[in-house]
Amino acid sequence: MIFAEASQIQCEVAGSPTGRFFALLRMTGWILALAWASAALGVERAPDKTVVLTFDDAVKSQVTNVAPLLTEYGFSATFFITQRWMDDQVRFMSWEDAAALHGMGFEIGNHTWTHDDFGKAEAGARLGAELVRVERELARVGVPRPVSFAWPGNSLGPEALAALRGAGYRFARRGMQPEVKYGEIVPGPLYEPGKHDPLLIPTSGDGYPGWTLEHFKRVVDRARDGKIVVLQFHGVPDEAHPWVTTPLERFREYMAYLNQEGFRCVALREVEPYIDRAHAPDDPLAETLSRPRETASVGPAVDKNEVLFIKAVVDKVIVNEGEPVMLELQLWRIIHKDIASGPFRGSGIKLPPTEGFRVEDLEPTQFEAKQGQQRYQVSVNRKRLYPTRTGVLRIGSWHWEGIALFANAATIGRKKVRYQLDAEPIEIRVVPASMPKP
Repeated sequence: MIFAEASQIQCEVAGSPTGRFFALLRMTGWILALAWASAALGVERAPDKTVVLTFDDAVKSQVTNVAPLLTEYGFSATFFITQRWMDDQVRFMSWEDAAALHGMGFEIGNHTWTHDDFGKAEAGARLGAELVRVERELARVGVPRPVSFAWPGNSLGPEALAALRGAGYRFARRGMQPEVKYGEIVPGPLYEPGKHDPLLIPTSGDGYPGWTLEHFKRVVDRARDGKIVVLQFHGVPDEAHPWVTTPLERFREYMAYLNQEGFRCVALREVEPYIDRAHAPDDPLAETLSRPRETASVGPAVDKNEVLFIKAVVDKVIVNEGEPVMLELQLWRIIHKDIASGPFRGSGIKLPPTEGFRVEDLEPTQFEAKQGQQRYQVSVNRKRLYPTRTGVLRIGSWHWEGIALFANAATIGRKKVRYQLDAEPIEIRVVPASMPKP
């Protein structure tokens, strides 16, 4: 990292490349100077153990928990700021918080105003305007115009990529997709400056709550031979987005390991010396995103209501006293190569109240079934209910929460859709054992 004041450095030969470098540093700032140096003095090779630390969504805990710990270890990092959740001042930052991070020496990046799905053509068309809105608010609190960007939801399309290039951004971080499916706890792609477009820098590890220290080591220990590990975190912790939260104690373990093993932790903008701006890398992802959108279609769209749904099913609604009722709580998940779905950590699942029944839990089952034109994986929670009195007994509503992740060949990353589903209550009529059922 170059943070020294250029005025403090004396160059013996003012006309030398080194002398011109530091003169440019005084006039224009170190980012432009590094860009000039890469062209004039040659592209550098990233040292072993180089790790880029990035934090998304402007979560408040990044100010209270993350920044002090990084400062303690002397680590640099990039914080990507969005206005999307700033109305929640308890769990998310203000613009003044972003300015405080800048004042501590961290890089502030742009994460758009709305945090929309910029894999969609209509969203991509307005990306330029959203970048400007964030830039203006940052300028108001004294933060320079960002040079780094992170794709919201790790999703992007051709229109958004073209808009980002047009806006002059120099670095952009994407997710682990398409190399790794969203949600999988496996090491992601390493960043290779000679291979990856600077606006399509891949995430090598996306911090999920299921991470362990051993997994973290497997991710970061690959930073060698000119390849860089890029880490993506959200809140530490992240109460609003529990599927990407990182527990504070676990995060402390991660940072302690990086410090103990001598890793060089930098902000995204600090990869500039390793990029050959004069020769664009042959990034197949950039080539894919340069194609017309219609050539990358995956076929007919799937309605979101077909992706996930639940059912509460009983084998009978009129029984004699003591006669059991079989209850099945069914979760139907579509089988589709571009859609992953299920509950997320911290999601709310409330089983139905069964007052008036003695409940016997049975082994869960699953099966495949077809409904309409779609095939489904059906997971079944089974219960045998024995009525304890006569009359009309009620099996209450079953509530389930989860998430579906949609991919599209015309976009990179996955659109996340939250589901909150409720199955209707069921009434069971129980008649005395001595009476025939109607």
